Amino acid sequence: MPMPGIINVILAAMLWTSGVPDAGGLSGPAPEPVSVSTAGSVGTGHLSAVSDHPSKSDRNVGPVSPSETSRLPAAMAHLSTADREASPTAIPVILEKAKASLDGMYCNDSYRFHLQPRWIPSTLARLPADAVHDVTMLGSLDRYTGFHVVYEHRGRRQEVRIQLKVDIDQWLPVARELVTAGTVIGGDHLDMRWVNVPRDRGQLVTDPAVLHGKTLRRTLAAGEPVRTADITTEFLVEVGQAVQLVMTGDGTVIELTAVARQNGALGDDIRVYSDDTRRTYLGRVEQAGRVQWIRTL
Repeated sequence: MPMPGIINVILAAMLWTSGVPDAGGLSGPAPEPVSVSTAGSVGTGHLSAVSDHPSKSDRNVGPVSPSETSRLPAAMAHLSTADREASPTAIPVILEKAKASLDGMYCNDSYRFHLQPRWIPSTLARLPADAVHDVTMLGSLDRYTGFHVVYEHRGRRQEVRIQLKVDIDQWLPVARELVTAGTVIGGDHLDMRWVNVPRDRGQLVTDPAVLHGKTLRRTLAAGEPVRTADITTEFLVEVGQAVQLVMTGDGTVIELTAVARQNGALGDDIRVYSDDTRRTYLGRVEQAGRVQWIRTL
């Protein structure tokens, strides 16, 4: 009869050749799942544009290049309920409250606002949505506008200034098609459309009734809004009309007969030409048929 030690050796050899793990590999508790954290994570399964690097903490959230878009929560670009539920961070709530602040200041039948993060401290960006209490605009509305945020962090009321990118659409009368300078505007020349409004366009006419019967000072392209500086009630001087050019200086007054080379309303600067002197002058329209000399061209 074989010895017990020999039997153990034979059994061990049989288990090894059959590929079955030994009893030591089946005993003990199952290993815990490994949790991998990514720097900048916000909520479950979402990434923020805020860096955790010490030199970059509290830097801006957005705007980002297209290659970085996949790293941002969808809620950073939208304000819908679905987006808010998709990301539990404070960012979508900040955008929504900022938009509500603007809607309360401007008639939202005439304006539409599109907001994106420009600069939001990382500490605020990673807070839960219900930590944000109030967001109000600071200063004047601009492409990059400052907002004052009141929020709660670690049981204390906190305040901070952030910056958002603001795009504005305005409901405006625009040229239906190309309208040339000198045209008397009628209803068939205009359409109402949403227009993206840059900050350097000058004062825009919002009421189409104001434009009816006015004369264009410059040509408008199709879809272009109208500034108050683009219209005049009537021309006091028309191209080809004979005018009196008044020249004053050193206590003397000289009047010349000249011919207008441009249309002009009250206060407009126009060119006129005098056959007597064979010179061209720049003058300012003072009244019908009368132009004050500015300089000789």
